[in-house]
Amino acid sequence: MKQFLSSLLVCSLLMMGGCGQKASLNTEQNEEPNIASEEQTEKLVILDDLNREVTFEKQPERVAVLSHALVNLYYDVGGEAVARMNESTNHIPIREKAKDLEEVGPVYNINVEKLVSVKPDLVIGEIKTHERFINILEENNIPVILFNMDTYDDVIKTTKILSQITEEEDIGAKSTEELQQKIDAIISKMPNETKKVAILYVTAKDVTLETEKTIAGDVVKRLGLKNIIEDVNLPETMNRAPFSMEEIVERDPDFLFIVTMGQKDKNDAQIEKTLNSNPAWQSLRAVKENKVVELPQHLFLTNPGLNLDEAYQYIVDNVYPEGF
Repeated sequence: MKQFLSSLLVCSLLMMGGCGQKASLNTEQNEEPNIASEEQTEKLVILDDLNREVTFEKQPERVAVLSHALVNLYYDVGGEAVARMNESTNHIPIREKAKDLEEVGPVYNINVEKLVSVKPDLVIGEIKTHERFINILEENNIPVILFNMDTYDDVIKTTKILSQITEEEDIGAKSTEELQQKIDAIISKMPNETKKVAILYVTAKDVTLETEKTIAGDVVKRLGLKNIIEDVNLPETMNRAPFSMEEIVERDPDFLFIVTMGQKDKNDAQIEKTLNSNPAWQSLRAVKENKVVELPQHLFLTNPGLNLDEAYQYIVDNVYPEGF
């Protein structure tokens, strides 16, 4: 009897142990597995200066940049491109890191076939020179965003957008803040007086006057100098206007600034033909006092971007050569 009870007790204990193990296994099998939710990538939406909304499913990786000002600015905010326009000595030098990129033609005459062949997933250009390429690029499923690069506001806005593309918003914000501080420091030292200036834009074909919607015009305005055509009623989008020598003589500017585009010998010939040979030009007080300044192309033909303060300093140094 004792043996029977002992055997029964052992068997019961074994069964209890077995049941416990079985319950534990069932619990593990019934647990719901942990399923990690997939991260949703936010789309990048860019509004360019033509008010075109361009959407990217992911950050662009093969970027082509078509102007000197923009390629430098793109690299300044951490970007890396796969192609660019040909470098020109008439424009601001491009960043060293961009020197070896594939070239797709001169800034004013891009080779679209070659541009398409590098298979960019984004093309960045300027409105005044590259708007005509929008349709053909979009037909090849290549997104394009275009900017104005003339004024201080253009630089600030474009820097912000490009830093979103490179995912380096902190660099963009810091860079624009530093630029603003440099320019504010220059402006704060300007004397409380009004000097009149005329800004002449010279090409091989003609000579026009620049408005505040150009690099030089915007710099002059922010420095508190008076552009002689600032009160002329012009279309809002016009950045240069024809002029008569009589009007310049009548407005009698203190300084004459000259911005040139193209080959120097042809520009010099145009200056000689249109300006120097004109008795009215020779009668101007600024000409007689040798206050005619040819502005460097790398600062006033091409926007120097985050080095824009150098353009401000150049104007100040020529208006006030002895300092304040």
